[in-house]
Amino acid sequence: MPFNGECERACFSTFLIGSFPTYDKDDPIKENLRPYVIEWMVPAEIEGCLAYKDGLCSIYDSRPLACRNFPLISEGKFHKFCKMGRYFLGQEFCNSDFMEKIDRLDSFLIETLKQKGKEGLSNILMEERPFELPLLYNSYLAFVLLINCQEIFKLLESQILLLKRFQKMELKEITVLIPGTEFCITGEVDGLMANLNFLIYRLKEEGLLEHLTRILAKLF
Repeated sequence: MPFNGECERACFSTFLIGSFPTYDKDDPIKENLRPYVIEWMVPAEIEGCLAYKDGLCSIYDSRPLACRNFPLISEGKFHKFCKMGRYFLGQEFCNSDFMEKIDRLDSFLIETLKQKGKEGLSNILMEERPFELPLLYNSYLAFVLLINCQEIFKLLESQILLLKRFQKMELKEITVLIPGTEFCITGEVDGLMANLNFLIYRLKEEGLLEHLTRILAKLF
């Protein structure tokens, strides 16, 4: 599901959210393409939504926008099984202010890439290899969370709780699929936990939070 700026902790402790590069690391400049994709994800091993219990959504009041928007699955397009789709036409389906800011952030990163190359983008993100997988937890994800909410550490801690739930389910690895693409990546739950803790460390101890906040202050 696409991430549209929802920052309810109930969502963060129920779904895995991640950032992945859409550009090729060897030829990173591509027109009309976001540099990264941010999505809610349910690991394939779970075979269903963690929030779906006893025939109901257990986080209904905090469910992601993609769930609220169903049966709309993309702009102007409804799920093929929905007989009621025509009644939803004309409704407002996304947080336009949030998406406008994401567009501005992406344009800034793409322009930096064009003018200063991968080294310039690395300086912005404080990452040596900004387009090399896996990047489930990275500076771009932190950028996006900061744009929408200042309680970034509470949100990231909720992700840790989710990974701990996976550990209790005895899941050692989880497979992430991005719908509509052939993208597939399998990662160790312990490794994902380590990466997430490392991002928190970078934000708190290496000045990443202040660095990203300064950039956003200039953009907005």
